[in-house]
Amino acid sequence: MTYSIPARVLADVAVVLRGRREIQRGFLVEGGERPVLALELDARPASVEEARANVQSVLPILAAPLGKHSTRIGFVVGGPEEIAVTAADVAPFYERDSA
Repeated sequence: MTYSIPARVLADVAVVLRGRREIQRGFLVEGGERPVLALELDARPASVEEARANVQSVLPILAAPLGKHSTRIGFVVGGPEEIAVTAADVAPFYERDSA
């Protein structure tokens, strides 16, 4: 059985992402072992440490809107190149310019 996140939860996540101007788009990538919330930054992180710090900085703000779902999904935060690979063929649930 595939785990999924309700649309209302993604809508709540999108509201929180509006406060993070460095996040360009958000995707929910399903179909793998677990869903992955992929967040696209304006630019690629300069190092692995910076990429790790980006993930750690968004986890606290996403905990409330995701609730119990936060422990059942994966997270990826990266630049346009990384997220294009991760979220190929997936429509964004959040886009900064349309928020």
